[in-house]
Formats: sequence, structure tokens, C-alpha cells
Amino acid sequence: MSVNSFEILPDDILYEIFSYLSPVDILQSFLLTKRLSREVSLRLRLTNVIGGWSLISSYLRYHQTTLLQRLHLIDINPHEFDKLLVEGIYLVKVCSRMPLLKICRLPFNHDDGNVNKIENYSLKYQITLPNLLSRNHLRTLTIGIHTSRFIERLLLSIPFIENLSFAIKDKDINENDDAHDKITLPATSDAHLQYLSRLRIHCLNNISFHRTIALLSSVLSQICHLSLKLEACTLNSGSLIISGDIIQELCIDRLKPMATYSLSLLLYVEDDLEEKIIFNSFFKVRFIDRESPRVFIQEYNDSDISDTYHSFMIYTFPYNDTILSSYIFSTNLEKFCQNPTDVTDLFPRANTLSFYGYNKTNCVRDLANCRNSISSLVPWLLLTNIKINHSDVITQHTLVSILGMGYNVHTLDIVDDRGILVRTILHNKDKFGTQINQQVRNSILK
Repeated sequence: MSVNSFEILPDDILYEIFSYLSPVDILQSFLLTKRLSREVSLRLRLTNVIGGWSLISSYLRYHQTTLLQRLHLIDINPHEFDKLLVEGIYLVKVCSRMPLLKICRLPFNHDDGNVNKIENYSLKYQITLPNLLSRNHLRTLTIGIHTSRFIERLLLSIPFIENLSFAIKDKDINENDDAHDKITLPATSDAHLQYLSRLRIHCLNNISFHRTIALLSSVLSQICHLSLKLEACTLNSGSLIISGDIIQELCIDRLKPMATYSLSLLLYVEDDLEEKIIFNSFFKVRFIDRESPRVFIQEYNDSDISDTYHSFMIYTFPYNDTILSSYIFSTNLEKFCQNPTDVTDLFPRANTLSFYGYNKTNCVRDLANCRNSISSLVPWLLLTNIKINHSDVITQHTLVSILGMGYNVHTLDIVDDRGILVRTILHNKDKFGTQINQQVRNSILK
């Protein structure tokens, strides 16, 4: 087909052709014809595409899509940004080439460890956003893991933002170190965030949480919906503590009265196994007793964490994460859900069931038994992926039973240090291997 023929194709035929093309082919088609420069929305999944960001960068360098208003790029690997020494430069490139962009989802993670290898350490936070500041009209922005220093500068560069989602991971520090300063939002940036109403934050350690909340303290009162996801180790005392009181005072109390919020907290408390000071603090705060959203608290044993830590999770329902830990399904959840309810309402976005720990400690056998009431709490219909961490988590027989109930599951992601499950899947000789391979299309074996 000639380029001239391509220009006159009806839209429905053009979109049908795209369904057969790879992301690389689609990007190249943008370079072949001006027809696609009139598109206003682009969503590409770059799974298993080598050099995904290089392709995007080259496309942006030679082709300015002035009319594009919505952009969503998926599954670009973090290592592809190793050579981008300036944090967030990809965002500058995208926005400078797409001046009308309003909805931008670039969930890429910045590897702060690579920056630490640079001789001139000052480069770490030398991010300039003049083009982004002066030309962008972003209303919705989703980015991956970054440092709080980058977020501090970004907030000054997105004056029209309404819906913001990001993750934070700062370098872990000793609490007695002078470096554990908390950053505050400059007074001049309040006006820049006057339209911000929906905020989604994912903090991956305690210093990231405290810095982020300090940074956003002056704008939480205007937020209509806050989503907070937190995974952190904490002590039971000190300035970087994370407790029920801290969540209540620094987050919930700062929201306006009619605001909604969702919580997904995973805490590991050092040397608190006996007294459970932090765990018990959550039963004493006001937001626990609210009818909406309902809060669920669950203790569990994480085999990957030292046995000196007390581990527990705190969720609000509906639970909006896509990955469900097997630990959440327990007799406690069964009591919590005494009233009849559709489990798809409890876990509306779930697509992955993740198994960690050991067979005897995470109710795996109960989940695999269709006659067990705990199994009825799993949204089997929604699941498309199963993740298994170590062969001690689940047996071949149990896995087959799980797949039988999750009949839409098509992908297995297995870390199997002993090779028991991997051999079953690869050899495909016994009845277990045959059943698994008949259903599963994609296997990620490690």
C-alpha cells in the first residue's frame, strides 16, 4: 500500500489495521504519513519491545504531534533510562513536542541508584523545566517512581493539573542522620496547584512518606479524593514513625470534610512483636470507625522480612489495587464481610493474585478449596495473572485447583528456587503439567 493510499483510508479501516501492528510499526507509521498527526489520543503497550524509550524519543525528535491531547505509554523498563542523567527529562521531551497534551500517563520508574554513580553529584537534582512550565496544559499526569526533590520541582511546572499520580522512593537514611530533613512546599506554588483535586501517592519507605506529606501539606485541604499507598519499615518511636495517629493527623484530618480517600498500607515495625504498639495505634484513631470507607486490618508473616519485625496491612474497601496478596484472604476478612456482597465490588480492579510466604501460613489450601467460605471471597472472574514467590508457597495440585477456579488466568509469574513447579510446567508430561499448559498462555519462570 502506498503512502497516498494510506492517506485516504476511512478511520474504521485504519484502526482495524492498527490492531494487527506492533507498537514499533505504529510509531513508524506516524513518520510515514501526516494523516496520523491529526490523532488526539495514543496508547501504546511496549511489552517485550527492546529500546522502547529510544523509539519514542526518536519519534518525538522528528515528528511533532501538535494535536495530541492524550498519551499513555506502558511497560517501558527502568533500565532504558540509565543514560538519562537528568531525572524526568523524558517528561520534558514529551511535553515540549506536544503542547496541547492534557492527559499524560508515563508510568516509568527513575533509578536513583544510577545517578549516585555520577562523579558530579550535583547533577542529581539539576532538572530544568522551562518548556514544560511555559507550554504545557496538563490536566492529568501519571508518572512512576521518582525522588521527592523531583516532585518538588514538578509541582511548580504543572499549573493546570487536576489529577496527579506518582510514586516516591528516596534513599533510606538513618533517623539520627542530619539528612532526614523534611521538605515543605514553597509558598509561591500554592497558586500553581489551585486546580488539583485528585491525588494518588505511592510511598516506598518512611522517609518518602514524611517528605511527600510535608511537601503537599498546604494543598491537602482542597483535595476531593486522596489515594495513599505505603510500603515501609518503621520504628515504634522517633521522628519518622508511621502510626495510626500520624495517618490521622497528617493525612485524614487535613482533607476537607466531604473528601473521599483510599488507603493501602503495608507496615513492618521493628522490635514490636510483643507490645504491638504501632499495630494497636490504628484501632484508636477516628477513621477506623467510619462507615465509609470501611477499614480492614490484617496481621501476617512475611518470610522475606526479618522475624524481628511485626508485619500488618491496612486497607480501605473497595480495594482498588490490581494485585491481591493471598494474605488478605483470611478468617478476619470473612468476619469483616459478614453481609452478602459481590466480591467484584470489594476488589473492582483486581487482575493478579500473588502468593508469598509458606503454604501453612497464607491460607493457600483454603483458597484452593471451592467449598471453603474463604475461597468465595476471591474475585476469580477478574483474575488473569498468578504470581508465585518460591515453591514452598504452593503445590502442583493446589495450583491446578487455583487455575480451575480462576479460569480466566492466562499468565503465570513464578519464582521457583527449587525448580519443582518449573519442571512441571516445562516437561508437560504428567497430568498437572498438561492441565496447566492447556490454560496458561504466558509463563514467566525465574
